[in-house]
Amino acid sequence: MPAPTQLPAVRSQWTELLEGGGEFESCLLAHVRERRWFGGKARRIRSLAVQSWFPVPGSLECAGILLLKVEYESAASEHYQLPVALVPAAEAPALPPQFVIARLRIEDRAEECVLFDAAASAGFANALLGGIAAGETWSGEDGALTMFATPALGRMGDAPLLPRVSGAEHSNTAILFGDKLILKFFRRIEPGVHPDLEIGRFLSARGFAHTPALAGGLLHTGKDGVQTSLGILSQFVAGSIDAWQFTMSALDVFFSRADKLPPSPQASQFEDAVGGIPGSVIHSMGDYAESARLLGERTAALHRCLASGCEDRDFSPQAVSAEGQRVCFDVMRSQTAASFRSLRDAMETLPAEMRQDAARVLEREDQVLASFAAAASQPPDGWDIRVHGDYHLGQVLWTGRDFLIIDFEGEPARPLAERRAKQSPLKDVAGMLRSFDYAAQAALLKSAGGMESHADYWSHWAGVIFLAAYIEGAKDCGFLPSSAAAFSAALRAQLVAKAGYELLYELNNRPRWARIPLRGILRLASW
Repeated sequence: MPAPTQLPAVRSQWTELLEGGGEFESCLLAHVRERRWFGGKARRIRSLAVQSWFPVPGSLECAGILLLKVEYESAASEHYQLPVALVPAAEAPALPPQFVIARLRIEDRAEECVLFDAAASAGFANALLGGIAAGETWSGEDGALTMFATPALGRMGDAPLLPRVSGAEHSNTAILFGDKLILKFFRRIEPGVHPDLEIGRFLSARGFAHTPALAGGLLHTGKDGVQTSLGILSQFVAGSIDAWQFTMSALDVFFSRADKLPPSPQASQFEDAVGGIPGSVIHSMGDYAESARLLGERTAALHRCLASGCEDRDFSPQAVSAEGQRVCFDVMRSQTAASFRSLRDAMETLPAEMRQDAARVLEREDQVLASFAAAASQPPDGWDIRVHGDYHLGQVLWTGRDFLIIDFEGEPARPLAERRAKQSPLKDVAGMLRSFDYAAQAALLKSAGGMESHADYWSHWAGVIFLAAYIEGAKDCGFLPSSAAAFSAALRAQLVAKAGYELLYELNNRPRWARIPLRGILRLASW
């Protein structure tokens, strides 16, 4: 990691840098653009500006939260938050390197200091937790930071909790408090209610037991009265692992015991889910058959709860209309067609072993895109409801006995309004079915080779077991298409859209993984 930038000296405190503007903001941009949570790495950045800041009392000297605006050359601007604080340079080696922003000298002290991302500071974390527990409001130059707690926080007890920042870098930053609480500090922020906070409140109010309890949150209210969610505090489930890790372990066992070649699936997952699951399949899947069934049941319970808010305008189900259905599938088609264009542009740079699958996918483009017209042609049926929006095995915890569903923010790259929109619950179902396939293909990459048919068999039947349990758990609720033809067509379209989204992501971020959505699209083309 390169040495931190040397900023101009200040007389008494780092906040004097805010008056200088340009050089300090250039330093912040250099830091921000290297972070995992920054979403604009692939765009041409015009500028970064500090729009406002809030002091954080009682944590560290002059600690504060900066609200940043990033302008791009050919894309809409984005907003981020960055907590900052000072530490003497002699103490800087104890900081995680990725949290160091810059060095500067304070003339009144004649000492060298380091400006760093305060999310790595125990003092900063404790100040936030104390503010949430007390329901404090901190005033800034452009509004106020309001904190609140729910009754769940009181049930956690009042013993001191040692904070630590999570070592994993994601689109947000997680601060853990002992083995009881986790503060998700949103990095990219948008005006409006964050779906993770909104859905967490809704589920908690209805006593939904299959998600960690919401304990509190942080909200910025501007002088114009517009609120922006800055973070949420939730129960931390000690000893749990995410369902991706759990599933990968199960796949290791499955591959180690695989002997004879399993029969290739002949029908779609929907057809097999409603047609009955052979006992031989349950036996071959081992203990994971029960896990997939339970996950389908819990997913149905989530959707039943989210569809129960008839008195709440933001959660009340909406009957699918012919026009709404047409627009929905037209948008999916447009987005998937864009993924095909990116694949065509990337053909020459793809790894050689992937080009054959890529060519086969491009040959079937019209056939694949026709799935959206087929779904749109069905009579409108079912409801649009609030959904998870980015549902996969990494968004579920395995406690050793049960599954808990987490992270209701939706796809982070999508606009907030889109993530809060009501959608078909089959979006979540398709996300999990694709996640089973990703897990099987990821396990295949680690295997000795020659196990492709075993991976296809496992992902197909894990999805079938999940889907059968989901359909059973959601029956008679009204939010799913009532006819088999409409259900099958809508699910296939959702799967194609998800695979297209995955393909675009992999082409832009890790091309060698593009083989997974490519193979998925080829299987879907044969349904």
